Amino acid sequence: MQIKDEKQRALLKLPAKRISTILDELAGLRRRFNSGEDVVVPLVTLILKSGREITGWFISYESDRNETCLLFQLYSIEGRMPTYDILYISPASIEGLIVHNAVDVVHHLSFGKISRPPGLPAPSRLDLKRKAREFSEKLSEALGVQVEFEIDWQAMPDYDEVFCALADFLNLCSGVMAELADEEFSREIVAKVLKKIIFRDAPAASAKREADTIILSSPLSGEDQGRFTKNSLREAIESLF
Repeated sequence: MQIKDEKQRALLKLPAKRISTILDELAGLRRRFNSGEDVVVPLVTLILKSGREITGWFISYESDRNETCLLFQLYSIEGRMPTYDILYISPASIEGLIVHNAVDVVHHLSFGKISRPPGLPAPSRLDLKRKAREFSEKLSEALGVQVEFEIDWQAMPDYDEVFCALADFLNLCSGVMAELADEEFSREIVAKVLKKIIFRDAPAASAKREADTIILSSPLSGEDQGRFTKNSLREAIESLF
């Protein structure tokens, strides 16, 4: 039977992941939201091993004295409205996790299988230039030095699917660089070297550094499976310093 609902088709493409992997992704969305990026942090329900269910909004997921901790803002069960109550909880006590209105973040939860939210129009060339400039400004402020995001338009096919993949690539890189800028040790190393990040379409994903410039290539016009994931991009960028 053919499924005509675009949102339903998108959900069926989602891969099964460990709860810790989804928590990592939600943490990345929260950091991007806090930095002013236009992303959705979804409402979630935690299903605890005790059998209790807790609905709320993800605040942070980080390490404290070598133990990972989750901070959660509670919502009222009846009206799904935020309260001023927060919950500190060990991820080990979580048995399941419900992401409400998952279609709003399906492209993030797909880990590269879906390039954008269902029904969202492809970005224009001007949109992408604007996004690159915004990310440049945010990273420059975080590092304390000027860093430019540059798109190699000569190596960029001019059609919607590529522009959607490029927008995701910019978002992914911005998120990884924001994480590095948040860490004092990596921030100091990156700030001493980096001046520019160039984005290109290429047959295979790769990262290389030439002096003060990082060149990131991805098969934006090829298969999704060959593109960087968040973890593989971070590893590739860290290996350059």
